[in-house]
Amino acid sequence: MLNLDGEVVDSFTHQVDFGYVTDGHGGSGLVEYPVTFVGFTRGANEIAWEDYQGLDLRGRIVLLWEGSTPPDFASEALIRGVGGILWVSRDASAPVSSQIQVQDDLGRSLVRPTLPIFRIRPPVAQAILDQHGIQAQDLLSAAGQGTQSGAGWYTQDLNVKVRMALELEAPQDFELPCVLGYLPGSDYMLANEMVVLVAAYDGLGTDPDDTQFTGANHDASGVAVMLELARLWQQQDLNPRRMVLFIAWGGGSLQQSGLEEFLQDQQSFNALPANNTNRRRAPNTVIYLDNAGAGGEALFIHPGSTSTLVNLLSDSASQAGYPVEGEQIGSDQQLLYVHGAATAYISWSQPAYDPLHDTLDGISAEKMQNLGEILSLALTTIVRETSY
Repeated sequence: MLNLDGEVVDSFTHQVDFGYVTDGHGGSGLVEYPVTFVGFTRGANEIAWEDYQGLDLRGRIVLLWEGSTPPDFASEALIRGVGGILWVSRDASAPVSSQIQVQDDLGRSLVRPTLPIFRIRPPVAQAILDQHGIQAQDLLSAAGQGTQSGAGWYTQDLNVKVRMALELEAPQDFELPCVLGYLPGSDYMLANEMVVLVAAYDGLGTDPDDTQFTGANHDASGVAVMLELARLWQQQDLNPRRMVLFIAWGGGSLQQSGLEEFLQDQQSFNALPANNTNRRRAPNTVIYLDNAGAGGEALFIHPGSTSTLVNLLSDSASQAGYPVEGEQIGSDQQLLYVHGAATAYISWSQPAYDPLHDTLDGISAEKMQNLGEILSLALTTIVRETSY
């Protein structure tokens, strides 16, 4: 970020303060322009193209708020000559990981011409506004008082410049392996109803500038709890009625990791044993485990989780002496939707995810043990009882 004299007044960190977007026209570019805020009086409702008559964004970088801007405005801004786009995320605590997954076959990414499009956290947006001497709330409510205006929109030029630089190489295909382990089911009728426990084993990795994102809590801790649970069950010679499938999944931070497709494809399980070949092997229960080593004092269960699992996990948490939360911020929560299966996402509440400082020093062995106990109580019921 620069003042109007071109002097650098602040800089921001990739994957922490901002992330790049490749959807639509997002892509490579190097621009340095003054910032213009664009606001909308109808929120995210679509505006007819003819109503944008008079909007001039040439030689500007636009600042937009997610949730208060028509989702297709990036293309309209490009037509109006914009040099770059800053989308302000709605959640101040949520991560702003870059969109490294490209879907050229769908024609929705890296559409030429490209320009730099970044998602930024609200504190970064306010740092930009501080250079102009205005609060975000005042700017968002200043309809009709800006530099330009039209039917449903208005702008405010800001006395600050931003430099945006992004250079992407040509897209490449990568295979991300997953690791599977299983305990076979013993019940002739229930063995093929798979109980699936999932944790992502990878993180953000290393940036081109050699910044390392260690990912100790998000989500090495989830893999550790899952492995210890599998070890203990094997040591105790647990005899589950339903097959238990443990999955360490790659690409957990991707918008489309392929996990749902994997779980819904019958061919994914052809190598697994089947006690009853007349019954289809398919997931019956899927639990996604995340942020097991640090966070608040309550168990978080995603509010979209299947009610039977919510009740069972809540009872298990109560037996272990922990309250349950169903709403939280600051997590890129992944709730799976698998046809015919009960699903849940669990973690500790208030994960306070900071990718730069997600190190082993912040992991609590006690929290991992406690979450493992809660999970073990619930899973033991699922794998042993005819119905739950």
